[in-house]
Order: sequence, then structure tokens, then C-alpha cells
Amino acid sequence: MTKMTVEFIRGLLIVWMAMALVACSSNEAKLEQSLIQIDDIARRQVDLLARHISNGRVKNALLLERYAANVAKNKPDYRDIADALALDAGVDGPIFTSLNARLDDAKNQISKVAKQGGEAAQLLLQEYESINTAASVNNYNMMLTDPINVLADMSDGKLPRVGAMAKKASISSNGAKDLGHGSQLVGNPNYGQWKQSNNGTSFWAFYGQYAFFSSMLNSRYNYGYWSNSRDYSYYHDVGRRHYSSPAQKTAQVKTEDRTRKHFRSRGKSFQSPYAKAKSSGSSATRSVLKAPSKFNSSGGGGKYSSRYGSSSKSSSGSNNSKSSSKYSSRSSKSSSRSYGGGGK
Repeated sequence: MTKMTVEFIRGLLIVWMAMALVACSSNEAKLEQSLIQIDDIARRQVDLLARHISNGRVKNALLLERYAANVAKNKPDYRDIADALALDAGVDGPIFTSLNARLDDAKNQISKVAKQGGEAAQLLLQEYESINTAASVNNYNMMLTDPINVLADMSDGKLPRVGAMAKKASISSNGAKDLGHGSQLVGNPNYGQWKQSNNGTSFWAFYGQYAFFSSMLNSRYNYGYWSNSRDYSYYHDVGRRHYSSPAQKTAQVKTEDRTRKHFRSRGKSFQSPYAKAKSSGSSATRSVLKAPSKFNSSGGGGKYSSRYGSSSKSSSGSNNSKSSSKYSSRSSKSSSRSYGGGGK
């Protein structure tokens, strides 16, 4: 049985489970059992992805390793950051470990959500949909293009970008600015978080192993400037809905809303980072993500999809932070790596 056949069968099972979940939402015990079964399906998908990664079947994971080795060899000053980025080529990198963290968090919510039913169940189902979609080999393969392209830029163009235009062409086409090495990772909660400064604005802080990029940054990476100047990245323009936890989505909304209010209080206009679509120049980038969307029969979409369903659309309103709290209220012990602390 081929990988795609297995994924298709899993997708059909997920649709069936979603329909069962809605049908039995008034029965706590049955709802809890359906959620447990959905958790098992998503967990199997993540486990399958782990096996493909470990067995060298994810093309861009192999390419990421080669790019990192090339940069480390030819740019010794970049060795540490290249090695840090190479972690995403395996199952110990932040992209993969965040999927496992989200699975564990979702599972811990099942009993509480089964008691609540209704919208809380729909939101949890949407999170399982996102995890399942993110764990698709094809989608995960494309998610790795961001660290790959960071390394490509660090090679001064000697290594070609993947799934994206060359740097100069992309900046020109997307009306962006050159924000320096690592700019594709800014705003991605796997690599850092937005922190609030004393004057009410937010600035990007990379996590420790990526702190090398911070040494290159200046005020260009305050949220307002980044929002208006960013170029294409796979995370922001394609994968954000599926590679962000509910808590991370809420944090993103809060950071954007706070920045908008800050600008408005000073009589300035503010443009959402997602108000204008950024193009990769590659037809493969968007077509891949459509394939595994199997949970939609749940009647989903909900409040998340209105704001995050298409990451190239403008973000407006702030209902997300209210709706997501019904499903995901994170404790102070939660990992900021997996769930972000953006703007707190």
C-alpha cells in the first residue's frame, strides 16, 4: 500500500470520525470516545511522518542537512547557526517536536472538552485537523523550505532557494525589503517570539540557539516595520494555520491588535502582515497544502478559519483569542517553544 493510499484512507476515517463527533456531541461519553479515536488517527499520522524522516524519505530534510553542512564548511562563522537549523532535518527539531507537543496538549483537553461539547469540541477537532494536515509528508517537506532558504541566503546565493524566487527577485516582486539573514523565520513561533517593549511596541526575539540572527538585527524587526516590509515565507503565506497551535494563533492576534492600537493612538496607519499576499513564484507551494484537508465535514471553519484559514488574507477582528480560550488555556508551565509567548 502506497503512502498516498494510507493517507487517503486515514483521511476518510477522519471524515467519518468528524461526522460521528458532531452527531454524538450531546453524549459526553460518546463524544470523548470519538475524540480519543481522532487523537489516535492524528498520532498515527505524526508517527508515520517520523518514520519517513528517520528513513530519509523526506526530500527537503536531506537537502536541509546538505545545505547546513555546506554553509558550515564554507562559512565557519556560521557553523553554530547552520547546525541549529539542521536540527529540523530530524525529529528533534522545533518543527517536528511542536507537532508532538500539540498532540499531547490536545489529548489533555479531551475530557474537559467532552464535558463542554459544542464549540469547544469543534475547536479541538480543528486543532486535530491542523496537526494531521501539518504531518502530511508533502506539507512537512514544504515547511522545511524556510530554514533551507535561510541557509541558501547565507551562502550568498551559491545554494539555490527551494520553492521560492531568488532573493532579489522575491523582494522586488513582493514589494518587500531586505531584512537580512534569518528573516524568513521572524514571526514563526518555532524559532522565537514577539516581546513587548516599554513603549508598547513588540520586537522579535530569537530563541537561544538561533540568537546568532539577533546579533544581525536592529529596529527593522519591530513588529510594525516587519509587518509592512516582510517578504514571502512558507510559514506565513501558506502553512501558518496548520503549523501554529491555538495558543500561538491567539498570541499572534494579540500582538497584531496591540500594534494596531499603538499605531492608531499616534495617528498612524498600520497594515497587517497578512493584508497583502506574498508570492513564492512556485506553483507547487500552494497546491501541496490543499491535498490533506480532510476534517472540513465537521462543519468547521469556525472563528479560526475566518482569520487564519487562508494565511495570505488580511487579518481583521479579534474573536480568535476569545474562542480559542474555550479549548486551550495554557498553564504557566507550558513550553514557550511550542506555544509561543508572542507579545506577552
